[in-house]
Amino acid sequence: MNINKKISFTFAEIFIILILSLIFIGVPLIVFAENTDIEYLSKITETGNNLSGLFVPILSFFGSILVYIAFKTQIKANEEIRSQFEQQNFETIYFRLIDSIENRIVNYSLNHEISDELISGYNILPYFQTFILNRSKRTKSRHSSLIIAKYANILDDEDLELIFIEVDRVKYESLEIFKHFLLNATVNERVNFINNDIVARTYNSSWNKLLNKIFDKYFYILPNDFYRDYYSEMTSELFEFYSNFFDAYYRNISMIITHIDSNKNKNFYYQFLNDKMTVQEKILIIAILAKGNFSAQHLARFRESQLLNNLANVQGLKFAPSFNYQAHIDLLLSNEYHNV
Repeated sequence: MNINKKISFTFAEIFIILILSLIFIGVPLIVFAENTDIEYLSKITETGNNLSGLFVPILSFFGSILVYIAFKTQIKANEEIRSQFEQQNFETIYFRLIDSIENRIVNYSLNHEISDELISGYNILPYFQTFILNRSKRTKSRHSSLIIAKYANILDDEDLELIFIEVDRVKYESLEIFKHFLLNATVNERVNFINNDIVARTYNSSWNKLLNKIFDKYFYILPNDFYRDYYSEMTSELFEFYSNFFDAYYRNISMIITHIDSNKNKNFYYQFLNDKMTVQEKILIIAILAKGNFSAQHLARFRESQLLNNLANVQGLKFAPSFNYQAHIDLLLSNEYHNV
C-alpha cells in the first residue's frame, strides 16, 4: 500500500479559507483605491488602531480555526500511515506463516509403511490420505458390529431379518424371538451375541458384507460419541507415526487462522489460504478436528474461514455413501460435537 497520499481538505474548510483571504486582502485594497487623501488616510489610520483591538480576538479565533484544520489533517494522515504500517506488518507475518507450512511439507520425508519407499515433499499428502482410508476399512467391521451392539434400536425390519439369517437357529428359533432378544438386550449381551452366535464369520462371508451394508446405511445418523470413537481409532496410528509432522503442521494452520481473525479484511485472506491449500490438507484437518475436544473459539474461526466447505464431492473423502456430506462436516465443526 502507498503511504505517500496527498493531504485533502473538505469543501467547507476550503470555503472558510477563501472567505477569510478575500476579507483581509480585498478590504484594504478597496479603501486605498477609492481615496488617497492624506488627512482622510490619517483618520483611517487612527480608526484602524482603535478597531485593531476589536478585531485581533476575531482574527485569533479564525487563526485557531486554521490551526484546528491543519491539526485535524495531520491526525488523519498519521492514522492512515499507522494503519498502513499495521497492514504491512500483518501481511509480513501472514505470508511467513504460509511459507512455513509450505516449507514444512516440501522438506518432510518418510518411508512407506509397507514398501519402505522414500516419499517426500507434497507426495506425502496423498500418502496420508491413503493411509487414513486404509485404516477406515480396517475399523469398518468393528464399528459396524458396534452399531448393532449399541444402537440396535435404529435398525429397521429388513436389517433385523438379514441379521437373523446369520444367527445360530438353535438359540433363536424364530425371527420374533430374535428381535425381542436383540432389541431388549444390554450392550454386553449384544457383544456376546455377535462374538458367539454368528454362524459364518470369514472375510468374504455374507455376514461381513452385511456389516458393511449396515455401516454405510446408518453411519450419518449416529450419535456424536460414535463418530469421536471412530475417527480417533481411524487416525490414531497416523498421528502417532508422524506426530512430528502433524503437531507442527496443525499448529501453523491454527496460528494462521488466529492471525487472520485479527484483520478487518478476513474474507480476502481466508480465500487466499483456501486457494493455497490442497484437498489432501483439508482432509487431514477434518480428520484432526473429528477427534473432538477443541475450543468453541477455535471451531468458530474454522467455520468462519470456510476452508472445509465444498468438499462433499471429493473422491475418497467420504467413509460411507451420503447425499449430504457437507452436513456431516458441519457437525464435526459444531460446538455440540466437541461438548463446548
